[in-house]
Amino acid sequence: PVSLCGRSVAAQAATHKAWEFFLQPVALIPHDAALPTRRDKFRAVLHGSISVSCAVVTCAHKLFTMNEGETAEAILALGADDQAARVRGAAGLYDAGRDVALAATAAWREDAELGALLTGHATVGVAVLPETFERIRSANGSPGLADVPPEQDAREFELAFPGNISLDILTTREPHGPGAIARFLDRRGEGIQQVEFPVTDVDRATSILRERFSIQAVYPETRPGANGTHVNFFLVAAPAAGKILIELVGNES
Repeated sequence: PVSLCGRSVAAQAATHKAWEFFLQPVALIPHDAALPTRRDKFRAVLHGSISVSCAVVTCAHKLFTMNEGETAEAILALGADDQAARVRGAAGLYDAGRDVALAATAAWREDAELGALLTGHATVGVAVLPETFERIRSANGSPGLADVPPEQDAREFELAFPGNISLDILTTREPHGPGAIARFLDRRGEGIQQVEFPVTDVDRATSILRERFSIQAVYPETRPGANGTHVNFFLVAAPAAGKILIELVGNES
């Protein structure tokens, strides 16, 4: 889905071919299309030459990924005063995380029972330093903090943007400490830390992944998550991205 912010497609003659590429159904996009790559288009989106609220085009032959510089630019944009810049940064981060996560979990959705347990849209979790966390929160109207169990090393809040873009902004309670977020930031710096998928039954989904896919959960038992949810995590091989951390989130009691 692609949504315009402000200018119409007709007013963007210089990027007409790029828009035609965006608006084609995925099945109609040729693998050798002589049009801008998704990364080129992301750069154009981030820097404002193309104005969109969401640009998610999943191409089977190539995943949209972001290098460290692009990730840093997108995170910086989340704390900008300009709303359009925040939307562009969020769209880039969401697209990158969601693309890789969907590719990594494609086989899960082919399993009839597991596919039925996976519901709703993905949320991309972005880990940032505490000072970045506060800047992004302030720029976006100071959304409420999630109720995270006190024993877990996390502070977080949610951001939602047009086009079903959903981000969890995460930081550590104890910089350079032993917690998962602190270790991620020390090892890799700010960036996409996880992708969350809602499920109707975390325990059943965990059992299916173990028994049918030989994928072990990070934790032996489902654990409490933010805002009364139940969660577990899975480190999954991802095409062109090494591994990605998938969080299954359930609201079941």
